[in-house]
Amino acid sequence: MRLHRTLVFEARGKWDHETGGVANLGAYDVYFDTPREFNGKGGSPCPDQLFLASLSGCVITTFNYFKKLHGADPKDVEAYVSGRVERGKEGYRLSSIYIKLTVVSSLEDLEVNKMCAKKALQYCHLTKSIEPAIPIETSFEVVVG
Repeated sequence: MRLHRTLVFEARGKWDHETGGVANLGAYDVYFDTPREFNGKGGSPCPDQLFLASLSGCVITTFNYFKKLHGADPKDVEAYVSGRVERGKEGYRLSSIYIKLTVVSSLEDLEVNKMCAKKALQYCHLTKSIEPAIPIETSFEVVVG
């Protein structure tokens, strides 16, 4: 598997002339809105939720990379991500993130799935990129199921 040295991703956000908008990601459109608590319609996820969803996606796709590399065969994989947003003197800020990766494994694949889960949390490039600015707590569990 050949890894690229540089990747470029783009998003173009456009206001919906109400309280949200749509981000065009090339072949995909992702809708967003302002939460009701901030006088929005809340008709789509807010940017904070989309940001946390991208972290869960990064952890899972990183797990998938190591799963394929090491021949792991999980029964299921789930990434739970929560973020704490706090208001300070300079407005709101994401102050902490918690990520828990859960892998359901057969007894035979238990150790390889544990290794892949640990590596997924260690190598997810999005969490590595934001960790200097936002404290991130991670954990994983691999359960036989």
